[in-house]
Amino acid sequence: MPNNENGAEIQFAQDRLRYLEGGKTESAEISVAKQKLEQIRGSLRGKAPHVKTLTDLADAYRREGRWDQAVATYRQAILITEEKYGADFAPLAPLLNNLAHLCFEVGQNEEAEALWKRAIKIVEESYGVDDQNLGFLLTNFAALRNRLGDYSGAQVLCERAIRIKEGAFGSRSVQLIATLRQYAEVFVGQGLTHEAKAVESRIRQIQAETETC
Repeated sequence: MPNNENGAEIQFAQDRLRYLEGGKTESAEISVAKQKLEQIRGSLRGKAPHVKTLTDLADAYRREGRWDQAVATYRQAILITEEKYGADFAPLAPLLNNLAHLCFEVGQNEEAEALWKRAIKIVEESYGVDDQNLGFLLTNFAALRNRLGDYSGAQVLCERAIRIKEGAFGSRSVQLIATLRQYAEVFVGQGLTHEAKAVESRIRQIQAETETC
């Protein structure tokens, strides 16, 4: 049986979801996510497993373009995790990253920046400054800096992400492609056509090698 604390968390989450729905007809995907939340009532063991269900629901909202509900649901998942484990809990980083993506998609640039900075700090302090997950977080943050026209800032982020990804996956890995695309955008934004073409050529080489494997 769940303890009182966990039961209160579940009830709060359920009440919040009912509020978010606002009487709208829900899709099958959203219905399934909500049913899963109900099913875990008796399976809590102090590990907040309902956070995963909340993030699944947030992803479902996102795919349907229901941005307000997606953002609010992700915030709730982060709040529950923070209250149970603390603000520096390492698994918060992917939750913060996902919420940052949502904010980025709807143009909430300041919040996205704060979230990515926090996620990067958590990973650095938890796993070290060369952890492979930083490569992806830094790439995401670089996309925001490019959007804002801060090409020098984006360049620093890309170069660090490339170094981390090369160390973790190799210099010809497909994991580099997303970062290299942002790196090329840095040079395009600065009017450095030759440098941008060189990066784009490297992307094509990696893609060609991947296709022949």
